[in-house]
Amino acid sequence: MSSDLRAWLMLSAVPGVGGYRFQSLLRQFGSPEAVLDASTTALTAVPGFGKRMAMAIRQHRDEAFADHQMHLAEKHQARIVTYHDEEYPSRLREIYDPPPVLYMTGERQPEDERAVAIVGTRTTSSYGRRMAKKFSEALCAYGITIVSGLARGVDTVAHQTVLDNQGRTIAVLRSGLDRPYPYENRGLMRAISENGVVMTEQPFETGPDAANFPQRNRIISGLSLGTIVIEAGDSSGALITARYALEHNREVFAVPGPLHISSSVGVNNLIKQGRAKLIQQVEDVIEELAPQLGLDQKTIVQPCHVPVQLSLLPEEDHLYAALTFDPKHIDQLAADLDLSISQALAVLLGLELKGVIRQLPGKRFVRE
Repeated sequence: MSSDLRAWLMLSAVPGVGGYRFQSLLRQFGSPEAVLDASTTALTAVPGFGKRMAMAIRQHRDEAFADHQMHLAEKHQARIVTYHDEEYPSRLREIYDPPPVLYMTGERQPEDERAVAIVGTRTTSSYGRRMAKKFSEALCAYGITIVSGLARGVDTVAHQTVLDNQGRTIAVLRSGLDRPYPYENRGLMRAISENGVVMTEQPFETGPDAANFPQRNRIISGLSLGTIVIEAGDSSGALITARYALEHNREVFAVPGPLHISSSVGVNNLIKQGRAKLIQQVEDVIEELAPQLGLDQKTIVQPCHVPVQLSLLPEEDHLYAALTFDPKHIDQLAADLDLSISQALAVLLGLELKGVIRQLPGKRFVRE
């Protein structure tokens, strides 16, 4: 197996040989070893392969690279999984340019084939974090695995929420397993490895280069039945994941955002342009994916649409109505309601104890 894996690693490292070209070579020659042993004439006979690419394959037999990667995988208690291995995600095989090799930690489970991606901006608002938590929790309740990219913002909230609810989650990196990004999420990455899967197509010792970002996003989409976009500016990387999902013939869902927030522009445009289905609760997602999840309409628990009646005192109700999912400073609240700071804080404390609001750093408050 080591010699076979060495060939997979060497061929995948040839500059210009991506997922699509790798598959073309496999169809023509049957194995990476056969590709590496093929003549220049045989390689140029493959559609889309000129002499320059053929020469690159002939000259790029970096056994030292392959051996080093296998050594690092053992050192970091990781696995290198090839496209032909049984452990390779079957849904990822369906995309037109599947990664030939995946570096993985954690243990994949059969239920990971029932996965939904949650993606969004790194600079998420309080509203975005609330929505990421809401949909992650609800999807966990249906036994669905959550896929995301371990980035700051929406990704982090989604992964952490799943772990808090004892669910399954998959993190897809744009760097090597030994170079997690952002660095502050290395603890979260370890926790995911213990309760889910961390994977990347990038070799060990690869940093989080910007060029790897779109490649990572196609894997997130490829692993998932559908992608939920929560907050995305007009140039957000989450929109790249949505584009890949459409190309992969997977579902795209979008949580509408407040019009006054810049991070709502991209996600709202997805809905406006008809490229994403507007969702308001998890049942909107489940109903769309029910056939692929093996669910019927009787299995789907419909939400209660009757507004929850909060047991609030008159002064609490008045202040609660002045709050939104965007942070509001105590000074502004007190001024808007013609209260002193101490009066406003006393009412806010009561609301916080009832679990309907949350205090943020800097004496700012939001609805829970």
